[in-house]
Amino acid sequence: MNYLKKIFFSTGCLLASVSLITSCNNGYEEYDMVDPPRPISSDTQAFPGYFVKVDGTGSGTSWDDAMSGNQFFTMLANNSFKQGADIYMAAGIYKVGTSSSDFVSVSSGVNIHGGYDPASTGYGTSISYPSSFETIISGDINEDGIANQGDARLMEVTTAIPVSFYGVTFKGGYIATATHSEASGANLSVRSGINVLKGGALNMNYCNIEGCISDIGANSDAGGAALLISGGVVKMNKCVIKDNQSNNRGGAIRMIISQGHDTKLYMNNSLLTHNGIKGDFGGTIQVSGSCDIFMNNCTLVDNYAKYGGAGINTSGKLVLMNSTLVNNLCTNGSNGHELRCEGKNNWFLMNNIILETAGKSNTGNPSLCLNGNDKSIISGGYNLISFVGGSGSFMQDQTDRLGLTFNMVYGNAALADNDGYPKTLALPNRRYAAAPLSSLQSYASKNMLIYNVGTDQRGMPRKTEHICPGAFEYTGNNDGQTNVGGNLPNLNINNGQWGN
Repeated sequence: MNYLKKIFFSTGCLLASVSLITSCNNGYEEYDMVDPPRPISSDTQAFPGYFVKVDGTGSGTSWDDAMSGNQFFTMLANNSFKQGADIYMAAGIYKVGTSSSDFVSVSSGVNIHGGYDPASTGYGTSISYPSSFETIISGDINEDGIANQGDARLMEVTTAIPVSFYGVTFKGGYIATATHSEASGANLSVRSGINVLKGGALNMNYCNIEGCISDIGANSDAGGAALLISGGVVKMNKCVIKDNQSNNRGGAIRMIISQGHDTKLYMNNSLLTHNGIKGDFGGTIQVSGSCDIFMNNCTLVDNYAKYGGAGINTSGKLVLMNSTLVNNLCTNGSNGHELRCEGKNNWFLMNNIILETAGKSNTGNPSLCLNGNDKSIISGGYNLISFVGGSGSFMQDQTDRLGLTFNMVYGNAALADNDGYPKTLALPNRRYAAAPLSSLQSYASKNMLIYNVGTDQRGMPRKTEHICPGAFEYTGNNDGQTNVGGNLPNLNINNGQWGN
């Protein structure tokens, strides 16, 4: 069944007609871009959308008449859904095809809602996320439970009208070699997970991307096992990106400039954990070129690289607020366990926790590295940082606190639900609450951060006067006092150099 194998239908092949198209179907069944029929019922409301079940045999008019996953993918590839259509997917595993060359092509701006009970009947679409039912789009063609040879990459998004996913897990994408590039010189070689290319737009809410592997070895084509953004815009909220691996340059996410299109990532209330690279640069996220990241209320923990930023390595713009980057590890030296800056005058940090783990890394290796004497960061304040290194300059705010380790701040804390989704690292009682909400709101507005800074990663309200740094807000009686035992080093930052 090769219904998705390299199918790229242009809108010019779709006629504004209610008849089937035969002139450019290449032997595949196509479906018209028409409004779905109204159900036969006493309900006078408009038809809610299309319904999909793994084993569906109908046309998608209701849960009882659900279309199959195969038909759903084919209609996506053929641009057969009306722009803005709502599509509801029952729980189950939806394989992207039957061979390693298959993938899902999305070129229409639709809204896809996962997480529904596979026993659903009628027309019900009410749901609360996160759902206890999991809708999985899978590249595990060989069905051995892991991403490896014989499996397929997952999805390619090229629509400028955003496609939105809610409550969908993307899992087990695999790729061994780069498949294509753009003649302009901008590298568009595809990756194993989701690829947002050529002006594509993707929104994800309560979604997971996990267990994807890219075995591409060439540095220019490597990285981005979970998500490649090249000339696209991605917005993620309440998402989990975990257990993805590449050889180099972005274990989970890679961002690459593309001629004529912006490359941007907006990430809010999300968790990135256990992603990594076997080699160098960007264990979790690698940015190549002038791409932009806006990140609020995110937790990056337990990611790894050999060298050069186990958390984030970027030459582009980074706006990082209210986020926790801890316990990420470069196994061969440091050069920025948590963050490595290759950009120039375009980093903006406020109210973050950026800490290495004592005993897990070499003492004195920087958690934040400025790679080059022309690199500089002007802090917005209220950051907790282990060490700053490199030849660039870190303009420390008087409210920043340096010289801390993970153990000092968190003790034995580990990822947990902590009464919210996704998992967070909870701060111990009465520690490090200082930032006023008004200052965070002003900084976010100034730096074009679109997200609400008045809540934490879980959605809990922040305090007005003494907001905790990082993605977790302690909601007890926190008076802003620091309670850390032992003497802390007094680090004097001067052009990236430190000393007691």
